[in-house]
Amino acid sequence: MKEFHKKSIDDSASLPGKLQYDEKVQEEDVNIRVFTYNYDEIYEEEYEEINQEVFEKKEGYKKWIDIDGVHNREVISQVGSYFNLHPLVLEDIWNTRQRPKLEEQEKATVIILNSLFLKNTEVNTGQISLIISNDIVISFQEKGISSLDPIRERIRMMKGKIRSFGSDYLAYTLIDAIVDKYLEVLEELGNLIEKLEDKLIEDPEQEDLEKIQELKKEMIFLRKIVWPLIQIDNMLIRTKSDYIKDSTEIYLRDVYDHLTQVIDEIEVLRDMLSSMLDIYMTGSTNKMNEVMNVLTIVATIFIPLTFIAGIYGMNFSYMPELEMKMGYPIVLTVMLTIAVFMLIFFKWKDWL
Repeated sequence: MKEFHKKSIDDSASLPGKLQYDEKVQEEDVNIRVFTYNYDEIYEEEYEEINQEVFEKKEGYKKWIDIDGVHNREVISQVGSYFNLHPLVLEDIWNTRQRPKLEEQEKATVIILNSLFLKNTEVNTGQISLIISNDIVISFQEKGISSLDPIRERIRMMKGKIRSFGSDYLAYTLIDAIVDKYLEVLEELGNLIEKLEDKLIEDPEQEDLEKIQELKKEMIFLRKIVWPLIQIDNMLIRTKSDYIKDSTEIYLRDVYDHLTQVIDEIEVLRDMLSSMLDIYMTGSTNKMNEVMNVLTIVATIFIPLTFIAGIYGMNFSYMPELEMKMGYPIVLTVMLTIAVFMLIFFKWKDWL
């Protein structure tokens, strides 16, 4: 399991609530896309930096500030100032190795979660942070993550209820898109595991065992990501928030069902991987047994031949067969006959 982005600083030396960064991370550019929409109209604009115009609200419209890239201290600080977010919350947004969490702030609800995607059959993660307030949602995502692309298209094409409902419904659709991506990743992993299982049955190899161990670690990691998200969704359902309407609760319950399905799928795949270890050990044992079976048969065939050769290798002067002109070919013929007979016998017994 690889993270999509890693910091190179020593976290243990950083001060709580201070946005520590190295020079490379500091220089990261961000793409800011702003959707301002209602049921009838939509305006899509792009900005190079955060300014007051980005946050400006328009009566009767909802706004989604979609920020691609998180490692820009100025952008995060300006967003934090506008919503009066605690410095530790800003640090959580910038630090892309956070455990999924929910923070209730005075002017907004902050949700931090992880997106999943496969790259060369390897599971990668990327952090997405959502700031939910009245008629406005801000999303921070690491660059290169495509989990939210379907939501952008739905807003542009006026599909579904996003254009009619409030910002809390938009936040639900973003979370739901991320969870749906979990199911897609697990489906692809399931196909990969099934192919690996077929290979184990046919021809188990050492590299297959290493792949099984790697996949087991990824299942554990996925479970660690999903369980906190179930708790977050449960808190959104049960805890009254100023920014989550009661009408959105039924949709959050649907996300809860999907997360339960994700957990079930992870458990199924973990069980499959555990059983595949048994398959590997059984296949390796059978492979070794086949080799031992062949060696045993070869040794068995040579036992009587070695016995005959041993008799005529003794140094006695008075052995009548030693003076026979046809003694040598007769002995070879007898030995060959014995070997052929034993091969036929083993074949008849299905030992070959």
